[in-house]
Amino acid sequence: MAARQQPRGTGLEVQYKDFVPKSDWKDQPEAILFTIDLPGFTKEQIKVMYVHASTMIRVTGERPLAGRKWSRFNKVFNVPQNCLANKIHGSFNNNTLTITMPKETITKMPNLPETSKTMADKVEKLEEKRLLEESTRKEKEAEAEKKKKLLEEKEGILRKLQEEAKAKEMAEAKKLQEEAIAKEKAEARRVQEAAIAKEKAEARRLQEEAKAK
Repeated sequence: MAARQQPRGTGLEVQYKDFVPKSDWKDQPEAILFTIDLPGFTKEQIKVMYVHASTMIRVTGERPLAGRKWSRFNKVFNVPQNCLANKIHGSFNNNTLTITMPKETITKMPNLPETSKTMADKVEKLEEKRLLEESTRKEKEAEAEKKKKLLEEKEGILRKLQEEAKAKEMAEAKKLQEEAIAKEKAEARRVQEAAIAKEKAEARRLQEEAKAK
């Protein structure tokens, strides 16, 4: 069963929400069953892998939620020693994944090996703890990133206001300077015109006096 791959090339960040499914052991005369409740998941969204080196089974899956959010899970458990690894098989019905592990020795009064069950419980708890810590870490990182973006936005707004104030101040100073220059030019022109008018009047007076003589 293949898990659906994360969408790529969209330029949008996918947010994962870790899901811890309920699971249960069932001991039958010919096999041991391990069931996992996976509401909302389909067969195509689930992947089951047997790890030969550690005789463990890892079940993973992910499915899309609203928006860019995805739900995912990661379940790990030990295969009991009395089971045939090469005959392990799984089925998915009514939102429940069942891993069937046929027994090597069939007994009338089967009991799940306590050691294997204890180890599986420990692995399961450690995995749940890891997922919780990872989820908490991602939430903190997302919150820190959000605060960073808000701070950058505030700094950007402040910088823009400062630039606008500086531009306004420079425009006002330029306006005052231009008004002062225009005033000086107007005053100089007025003085010059007054001097010319005075010279003309004086010349005309002298001319009239000369004619009168």
